[in-house]
Amino acid sequence: MNHNVFWVAALLPALLPALLPALMTRCRADRSSDFGALTRKGKEWVAAGVAGVVHCGSTRAGLFSPTSNA
Repeated sequence: MNHNVFWVAALLPALLPALLPALMTRCRADRSSDFGALTRKGKEWVAAGVAGVVHCGSTRAGLFSPTSNA
């Protein structure tokens, strides 16, 4: 096993509460936005325990924190 991969895997649970991963708007083959895929990916990250997500797509770009009152 690559030692770098081992350390990242070992530290990831401790790092998740400090992460704000960027989400891109998913697109279908016809170039239309796949908001269902975007929502699923955001929910996966939040369920994993990240501090929030940053939407870096074509619509409503901005910060979302699962603990905010917004």
